[in-house]
Amino acid sequence: MRKILKKVIFLTAILLILQSETVSAIAAQAQPAVPVLKGTVKGDTVTLQWNKAKGSSGCQIFLYYKLYKKYRSLGNYPAGKNQLILKGSQNKVYKYKIRSYTKKNGKVIYSKMSKVLTIKTAPSSPAVSQVKRSSDTEALITWSRISSADGYQIFRADSEQGKYIRVGVASGNRVLSFRDNILNEEQDYYYRVRAYCRNPDAVVYSGYSEPVKACRPAPKPVIILGDSRTEELREFTGDNKVAWICKGSMGYVWLRDTAVKAVDEQIQGNEDLFFWLGVNDLDNIDNYISLLNEKIPQWKQKGVRVHILAVGPVEIPDEYADNKTIKAFNKKMKAQIAGADFIDLYSWLTTQGYKTADGTHYDRETCMKIYNYIMSQVQ
Repeated sequence: MRKILKKVIFLTAILLILQSETVSAIAAQAQPAVPVLKGTVKGDTVTLQWNKAKGSSGCQIFLYYKLYKKYRSLGNYPAGKNQLILKGSQNKVYKYKIRSYTKKNGKVIYSKMSKVLTIKTAPSSPAVSQVKRSSDTEALITWSRISSADGYQIFRADSEQGKYIRVGVASGNRVLSFRDNILNEEQDYYYRVRAYCRNPDAVVYSGYSEPVKACRPAPKPVIILGDSRTEELREFTGDNKVAWICKGSMGYVWLRDTAVKAVDEQIQGNEDLFFWLGVNDLDNIDNYISLLNEKIPQWKQKGVRVHILAVGPVEIPDEYADNKTIKAFNKKMKAQIAGADFIDLYSWLTTQGYKTADGTHYDRETCMKIYNYIMSQVQ
């Protein structure tokens, strides 16, 4: 009897298992397919779209709520509807899921839940906190952080209302500055920044920041005008705070046709201008005096202090210069040029001592002494 009872219990269990599997198989066959959910963003508005899932009579959309730490239904939508427009907020990250459903024998059968669709709305516009002209040809732009941004784009224009072109991209949300290093030192520039977020199918952008101006560098307070001796001062000192207007083998004609214009463009007032020409064409003394007496009053009227540096001595005389002619040149310049401070560099070098590399051009040590002496005269 016990053996028969055990067999009955065993067969009953087998039947229950088979019945359960059959019910599950039938339920699986009746379950509708999982719809595919997609989304687009324009500003703070999210548009959800989905396909009609096979075997479904509608779908259900879910949104994740951080406050409740779970998904909640936004509603049921019949099979004829495949789009939902939702008004959100900027700088937000929304997470959605979808499932389809069908009704059979008075019961609602749901599909499995879809994968999460993460949508970022447009970030708010960053604010440019600073634009600093770090050198003649470089500007450093910094801006505020936008929490939802995946990166930033930097734009530049030649005028506030001009055409802005993209000059850089800062990827990620930790880099909040950009160095623009291909600028024209004589040009003002304007910058704008916008943030962006990446979504599955597209990139969404913030509005542009307000334009901020990067002013051209302030004029150099010291201008040194001269020939190849001045070029050596520039090379040995490497002082980029000085406006160097100089060219080798030049003299009066270059001064008249080129250098005077360069000085006029450079000065804006309150500069010290040091003039150190003559060793290449000492016979042009009268032309130098005439031109300088014409220009010095104009420069002084703009607030420029003009210093005439005496032509320095040579160690080895040549066909262009000897110390006797140099001293005569300096004497006449000092006597006949009005309105300028005359600095007797010839006598100073003779007293201090000097060395040349080739008889005319001074060595590094002498050049540094001359430079320091000139800078000591800056008012």
